[in-house]
Formats: sequence, structure tokens, C-alpha cells
Amino acid sequence: MKHIEEKFTVLKHSFLSKNPEGYYRLAQADQALVILSDLFAAEELSLEEITFLTQLVEAEPDTIGMELSERMCVFMPELLAKQFVYLSKSHEKIDPNVLMKNTFVAYISILSYAHPKFNFVPADAELKAKFTFMIKLSKPLRLNLQYQDLSKANLSYCDLRGAFLNHANLEGATLLGANLESAHLTSANLQKANLRKANLSSVQAHFANFREVTMTDANLQNAQLTEVDFTQANLHGSNLSNAYLYKAVLHNADLQLVEATQSRWHDADLKQANLSNGNLYKADMRYAHFKAAMLKAANLKEAYLDHAELIQANLTDVNAVSAHFHNTDLTEAILEYADFSKVDLSMSTLKGTLLAKTNMQDTNLQQTDMRVNQAEKSDFTGATLDINAREYLERKGAIF
Repeated sequence: MKHIEEKFTVLKHSFLSKNPEGYYRLAQADQALVILSDLFAAEELSLEEITFLTQLVEAEPDTIGMELSERMCVFMPELLAKQFVYLSKSHEKIDPNVLMKNTFVAYISILSYAHPKFNFVPADAELKAKFTFMIKLSKPLRLNLQYQDLSKANLSYCDLRGAFLNHANLEGATLLGANLESAHLTSANLQKANLRKANLSSVQAHFANFREVTMTDANLQNAQLTEVDFTQANLHGSNLSNAYLYKAVLHNADLQLVEATQSRWHDADLKQANLSNGNLYKADMRYAHFKAAMLKAANLKEAYLDHAELIQANLTDVNAVSAHFHNTDLTEAILEYADFSKVDLSMSTLKGTLLAKTNMQDTNLQQTDMRVNQAEKSDFTGATLDINAREYLERKGAIF
């Protein structure tokens, strides 16, 4: 990789060298473009070369990194206006689009790794649009946009696979259909962003802010979402299979028709969330909070809701066959027409709960508070429960 080291040395010297009077020798954007083009335009950098180049950049002292960041940013407006294309005689047979891509990828690879928290994305809306357009066209590998201000940016259908977006500000950004597979979004701000039909499979987005985000029909399979804030988010029809949402906050979130088989929601807060018609087969929701949540017609078959809070939750027509509800609080919940056959409800609370034609066959109700509101035509055949509870349920209309 000696050739990469030599190119970076030339670039660094060109951008940082000063004359005897203390002024930078490189003062014009045209000059900067010529240097960048001569060094990088002719050949596309491989992933190995980009990795080596960014490692060289990161190895520079912080003072050099900051100076280089500032110097390269000075020329960005004019470089964007020229779309990073310099048509020299040596490059006249090369497609200008290729020249643009190769030059921009090298430029952004160096700039984005020169200083970890330096914001290089233009604040001006027009320039920001040109910048994001270049990202879309060039699809840089190992893209580093950490700590960048991309608020209200249009990144629709952008290829951001594996991109580093930790701590980035994407508030109000448009990422319709964007590919963020395996991207890094830890502590990123995506409040009110549009991620409809976006691919976020296998993302690392711990502690990210997704408040009021639109993620309808998004792919979040295997996503790591520890303590993420999805308050009032719209995840209607999204795929959360095998996703990890430990202590995530989903107050008033729209989770209707989600595909969330074998997902993990341990200690998540889903107060007043709507999970109607969602598929939560074998999902782990132990210790989760579902107060006043809507789970109508959801599939909870073989799911784990031990120690969960389902006070005033609506589980009408739910399929919870063979699910685990040990020590769960279902106070004043609605279980009408639900199938709770073969469920472990031992040591749970069903005080004031509404049952009607509920299937409770072969259910474990040992040491369970069964002071339900009503149990009209609910079938408790084969259920295990205390004798006093049976007598009470019979008075409430249960069938044995």
C-alpha cells in the first residue's frame, strides 16, 4: 500500500504547506481539484485501499487532523459546484462520472476520518443537497458520517450499507427506501425522519432517537435497538424479526401488522402502543410494560410475557396458545375471544379482567388472582386452578 501512503503524503503537504509569510500555498478551489484529480480520479480505490487510507488519516495527531479537515472544507462549496470533475488531457478518455466518483470518494474518505467530531456537511440547504447527491451517486465504501448534521437531508434510496452514523443528526431527514443494512446509528437523532420501506436490517442503533419517525414497511430484522426511543413512531407493517429492543420506549407507537417473530422486548415500555394483528410468535417480552396497549388479534403463540404488565391492555382475539404469562399483571385487561389454551398464567393477576368466549383450556392458573369482571362462555376445561377460583368463575359464566 506504499502508493496510497505516497498519495496521502502529497495531499497532506499540498493542503497544509505554507509560504514563508505563513499563508497557505493552496488558496484556490481549482488548484485543490487539480491535486485531488491527479491523485485519485483515474482509478477507483478498493475497499482495502480505502481502509488503509483512512487508517493513515486516523493516525495523524488531532491538531493535524483538525487542520486538514478545516482546509479541505474550505473548498467544498466550489468542489460541489464542479461535481469534483477536472477534465485534464490525461483523463479525457475516462467517463466524467467515473472521475467524479473516484475523486469524491477519496476526498470524503480523507475528510471524514481526519477529525472524529468535525462537522463537514454544509449547513446551507442547497449545498447540503449537492453533498447528499454526491453521496448517492458515488456510494462510498466505509462511509463515515459520525457526528454530522444531516438534518432535513434527502437521502432517499441512498446506499448507506455499513455506514458510520453514530451521533449523527438526521432529524427530519428523508431516507425513503434507503439501504442502511449493518449501519451504525448508536445515539443518532432520527426524530421525525422518513424511513418508509428502508432497510435497517442488522443495524446497531443503541440509544438512538426515533421519536415520531415514519418506518412503515421498514426492514429491521436482527436490528440492535437497546434503549431506543420510538415514542409515537409509525412502524406499521415493519419487520422486527429477531430484533433486540431491550428497554426500548414505544409509547403510543403504531406497531400494527408488524412481523416480529422471536424478537426480544425485555423490559420495553409499550404503554398505549398498538400491536394489533402483529406476529409476535415466540417473542420475548418478559418484564415489558403494555399498560392500555392494543394487541387485538395479535399472534402471541409461545411468546414469553412473564412478569409483564398488561393492565387495561386489549387482547381481544389474541392467539396466545402455549405462551408464558407467569406472574403477569392483567388487571382490567380485555381477553374476549382470545385463545389462552395451554398458557402458564400461574401467580398472575386477572382482577377485573374481561373474558368472553375465551379459550382457557389446559391453562395453568395456580395461585392466580381470578377475580375477573366476567367469564361468559369461557372454556376452562382441563385448567389447573384453586377450588375457590373455580366456584367464582362458574358464577361469572365460565364453562368447565
